[in-house]
Amino acid sequence: MIRLSSRQFLAMLAIALPFATNCSAQPALVTPPRINAFSKVPQAVSPASVLILANSNESQSVELARYYARKRGIPLDNIVALPMSAKETVAWDEFVGSIWNPLHAWMLENKWINEGLAEKDVQGREHGLMIGHRVGWLVICQGVPLRISENPALHTPELGEQFMLALGAKPGTKADAVSPLLKHSFASVDSELAAMPARNNPVYGFVPNPLFRRENPGPMELSGIIRTARLGGTSYLAAQRLVDSAIEGEKRGLDGRVYIDKGGPFPQAEQWLDRIAASYSAAGWDVELDEAKATFRADSRFDAPALYFGWYVQFVDGPFVEPGMHFPAGAIAMHLHSFSASSLADEKRWSAALVDRGAAGTIGNVFEPTLTLTHDFDVIAQAILAGWSFGDAAWCSMPALSWQGIILGDPLYRPLAPREKTDENSPRMGTLDQYADIRAIMRLEKDGRVDEALALAQSCYSKRPGYAIALKLAQMQHALGNDGGAEMTLGFMARMRGMDCDQRNLALQSARLLSGFGSKTADALAMEILGKLREMDTGKDFAEAVRAAGYDIVKRSGSAAELLEWSKAAAR
Repeated sequence: MIRLSSRQFLAMLAIALPFATNCSAQPALVTPPRINAFSKVPQAVSPASVLILANSNESQSVELARYYARKRGIPLDNIVALPMSAKETVAWDEFVGSIWNPLHAWMLENKWINEGLAEKDVQGREHGLMIGHRVGWLVICQGVPLRISENPALHTPELGEQFMLALGAKPGTKADAVSPLLKHSFASVDSELAAMPARNNPVYGFVPNPLFRRENPGPMELSGIIRTARLGGTSYLAAQRLVDSAIEGEKRGLDGRVYIDKGGPFPQAEQWLDRIAASYSAAGWDVELDEAKATFRADSRFDAPALYFGWYVQFVDGPFVEPGMHFPAGAIAMHLHSFSASSLADEKRWSAALVDRGAAGTIGNVFEPTLTLTHDFDVIAQAILAGWSFGDAAWCSMPALSWQGIILGDPLYRPLAPREKTDENSPRMGTLDQYADIRAIMRLEKDGRVDEALALAQSCYSKRPGYAIALKLAQMQHALGNDGGAEMTLGFMARMRGMDCDQRNLALQSARLLSGFGSKTADALAMEILGKLREMDTGKDFAEAVRAAGYDIVKRSGSAAELLEWSKAAAR
């Protein structure tokens, strides 16, 4: 059991920092010190130590387990297929009877855990004094229930005292001073299973995570948790794509841009996002930081989102609902909200929506976690930047077990592990390689080597033309007073017959750039691009942005007919 200082314990009692904007912020949890370096990459987990949990009543759940095992070289004998409900939410007695106890018995019988003093607790959970275990990861497959529902009958004084013991209080301490936001028995299945080694694991409340902000956890900390991750989404196909996206991301390397969306209700998370923006910018990534109160708009630049960190609306919106929006292979994306993962069958909720759009990894909450007890985005982002696996980074960022958080994705995936260099001379039109080129150009600009940066941009555009490198080159040309060169660079966009979501986005940004040149030739080219975009299948908000951009241009020198045409509302 993790013991806390008296100061930490008293701060725990004061936790009440919900996400809901109609609630006020209260004192935050005293936590381990923030990691600044992340210099030590945790040792990789052997595939032989990965257990996979599936629902034997769902053939697709078992097949998903086998698919993951084959892809990662995990022995098929490591699959634990148990009969259980396929419902997302189950009651406590069903969770204990069909998941906890059978899984515990299987692990004990097959010597995955080492226990003594076997007993049952007041809820009927079988457990003993866990001396150790050899579970590197417990990967939970689609088809296994997601949430455990609230049971007010479990809120007894005795269980309240057990909660206090879990927080390191003296025996007999009552839970009277604890925030009502923490006196809940609802939880994620994944987080409850993660807390299986905990000696004092209350039915309600939470258990401190021994890995929280631990850069180099030792055997004691690792034995205090069974790390869990889930392969899940709106469908079994979406869950399988989590595996495929991670493996493809490892094979080709993660490339693209970083998008950070501030403007949420509490300073703590805003500070997380500021630190992420600063760190990734310093590391040479092309970072788009939106500081507006609203989330990214549909017409915001949002091409190749390799990493996305944002908050705070309940349902997916903005560029994420544009037709054809898709993350690059291996992308990590997360949106902070109290109920982001309350249902993985709901395509409007963030966790499921991000998986549906191709993200390889995300996180979420199945019920209200309070801000202090959700994933610390800054920690997970810094660990990923340092080359950690997605699973290690996610668990290092989570303060609590037996609570609301889940991790969606292959925990073995290392998004930014060192990659072998590819052939710099290979022509790869329209691929993500142009974003690596852009980062190299930005490094030269940062060093004040403007002429070299421009020369590199022109060379990259010639070898590997694409919308993103074209926009970057045109922006540089415009900044140097070469608007004619910028027009030539962007001219191909007016001739394109079809564009994917990323290309449409970049074409709109290019048209806006051209419209600021103040010349008839640039305006004409911008109107050609906007005319192409207006013919395409886009979302209503994006279509309205295209119309508004065209209307602003024709107001300057257009005919009455053009003014009338571009004044019409976008019909989608």
